[in-house]
Amino acid sequence: MEKQTANRQPATLKRLWELESRLRCPVIGACLTVSEHAALLKKVFAQSRKLRPYQMHGTVMDHLDDENRLSVKLDKYLRHKYRRAVADLAELDEEAFMEVWQRSFGKGEMEGVLFVAALRNDLSAASMGEIFGETHMLCHANLKEVMEARKGLAFQEEANRKMARVLAQEKKRSSERKRENREIRASLKEALRKAEQRKRSRPGAQPEVTRATEGLRAESQALKQRMVEMEAQLRELEFRLRRADKEQKRLEKEKADLEAVHQSLSDEVAGLICPPVDADRSMAACGGDCPRPSLCARKILVVGGLTKMKPLYKRLVESNGGLFDYHDGYMKQGKQELDSQVRRADLILCPVSCNSHGACLAVKQLCRKYGKPARMLSSPSLSAISRGLFAGNEGAQLRM
Repeated sequence: MEKQTANRQPATLKRLWELESRLRCPVIGACLTVSEHAALLKKVFAQSRKLRPYQMHGTVMDHLDDENRLSVKLDKYLRHKYRRAVADLAELDEEAFMEVWQRSFGKGEMEGVLFVAALRNDLSAASMGEIFGETHMLCHANLKEVMEARKGLAFQEEANRKMARVLAQEKKRSSERKRENREIRASLKEALRKAEQRKRSRPGAQPEVTRATEGLRAESQALKQRMVEMEAQLRELEFRLRRADKEQKRLEKEKADLEAVHQSLSDEVAGLICPPVDADRSMAACGGDCPRPSLCARKILVVGGLTKMKPLYKRLVESNGGLFDYHDGYMKQGKQELDSQVRRADLILCPVSCNSHGACLAVKQLCRKYGKPARMLSSPSLSAISRGLFAGNEGAQLRM
């Protein structure tokens, strides 16, 4: 009974080649791993030459415009792979479906939900915008992690090279100390042998023998002291050498970990990143009617939010025709700077959940004073900012 439920597929779901072109790339990138790309191409085209991940992804995308051998096989494979998600989610009402999406996205387990969302015909534009907008931004976040991993890897390799040079120098010094120690031991042994030989060969010349013996004894004592010092230095060098060996092993492990993270993130991003959209085709599709008249050439001031997401806020505003301005919400220097920014702005967005009480109050007072429109947002997320930007303009398509 469970097997029959898992394989049930509603007839209303789209096929892969029927998806909107903007949805195909994130769906394939998220739902098909690099190794699955390779296996699919080998099975359909008997692909033998080795392609890089982005080349395999591009080949698959080139065959999704119509029904063909590759698109049919891929559609069948993904429906089987996510058969449980299709059976559980395809007929949920929109509110319940979006609750499942938010939970899955928070856990990082959203591939099956994303696949079902793309195939459904009945989800609203707002829900689809949230799902694929968050997926798009996840691509950028992963790309940032890849670049940081590469920086860390380069830094680790340089540290390993420096440690290897130090280790080689320490080994050389240790070898020299051992050689000096052997020479001192040999000199001491030779001095003692000569003293004993003189003592046996000249028994009647007691005063001269005594003086020679005392000289040799003093020389022997000096050599012993020198040998003690050299042995202490040798122990210190051996300790530093062991410590350097441990440090090198630790650095090599960190390097291996960084390489593993880098490879994993590179594979993930290679499947998720889409080719840039042709600007001429985008303008032609617009037909001369701007879908974002409420944003074009207007100055948008964002007050507060997550400071580390400022570049993403800026990209969201400017890629949709607006002029971006930002205030971090800290009011230690008073509200003079915020006052001038509010005067220059055409629209003020203020996430109240990630802002100080003083900043929220100052925004409300200044907007009333200068007659500026303000939107107080419940969240600093990109989806909340985009809703604030296009409130009253639901038909606009979001660009990133």
